[in-house]
Amino acid sequence: MARRKWDPRQFVLNTLKRKSYMLPAISAALDKARRGFGLYECVECRQVVARKNLEKDHEPPVIPITGWDDYNGVIERWLGERSEIRVMCKPCHKAKSKRENAARRQSRKRAK
Repeated sequence: MARRKWDPRQFVLNTLKRKSYMLPAISAALDKARRGFGLYECVECRQVVARKNLEKDHEPPVIPITGWDDYNGVIERWLGERSEIRVMCKPCHKAKSKRENAARRQSRKRAK
């Protein structure tokens, strides 16, 4: 089995992702959406769901609709003070991500 080449950028992003739960913005978003012990309200559909059925959503998106720019921009939108983190149920987050990805594809087509 071949080993993958070590990528320092991917290492940094994966490490940040693993530690992102410690961000005050995530705690604040969870506190704002909390409706009871282990229950949270989705910002899109207003359905109350269990913690295991939640996803964190960044506004603006971490990867812009216009496409990848650079690591500094990604990290700023991901961890920066201007980034708003919202709590969504998994179906709503999946639908929103699908819309954003479709918009990115359209943006790439227009850029060609």
